[in-house]
Amino acid sequence: MRGKSRKRSSKVIIEKQKPKVSTIVSEEESPISDYPISDEIQRRISMIGQGFHLKCSPDFPLFYEFCETLRADAPLAIYNLCDMAKDMKDRKKRQVCATTNHIGLMIDVTKNDIGYRPLNISYAELNKRLEDIVSEKSKERQLIKFAPIDELITCVQFANDEGDFGQGLELGLSILAFHPKAQPLETANIFNNKIKHLLSVGYTLANRKEFSQVIQSHMDDRRIEPLTFT
Repeated sequence: MRGKSRKRSSKVIIEKQKPKVSTIVSEEESPISDYPISDEIQRRISMIGQGFHLKCSPDFPLFYEFCETLRADAPLAIYNLCDMAKDMKDRKKRQVCATTNHIGLMIDVTKNDIGYRPLNISYAELNKRLEDIVSEKSKERQLIKFAPIDELITCVQFANDEGDFGQGLELGLSILAFHPKAQPLETANIFNNKIKHLLSVGYTLANRKEFSQVIQSHMDDRRIEPLTFT
């Protein structure tokens, strides 16, 4: 006859743990959030956001203030934003066109005016054409709306043959900077192959083969989401 099974009992000692106190400072308590932002700093933040599609970190005002204290000959010298603004003004004087991102394009045009010729379309009209393409749901109608862009690319090919490679760079950079208004950013990927062709050929003709390699790799795996800081 089997005996009754004995229940094994074990005493478990539960130590009372003290509640952990969070050392994370909330955004409301952070001194950075209370840091006064001048109109000049706000203008810089807007410029970085619009020109480079970057969202500045919360401590950018402190970083900007630090940059202003540095000199070019300082041991830990970095590129001062004030110097960048001055260089951008100087660049505008030497650029052959603004491009849609307003950074501009500089081409060493020869005495015979070889190197650049302007596009046959305004930036406003170009953006409108691109917007019409990404907004079209029908693939067949989308191909029809590509016709004006294909005509511009044909003109670029003639310009390249005659030494005016700057036109292809202008068109490629302008399409690259295009961001749809009412559509997700990923819809602009439909232009990747055309951007890749325009800029890779243009940079090669401009003797910037490294740039050509970079744009080809970028268009093969385009990361279009803007970089943000958390």
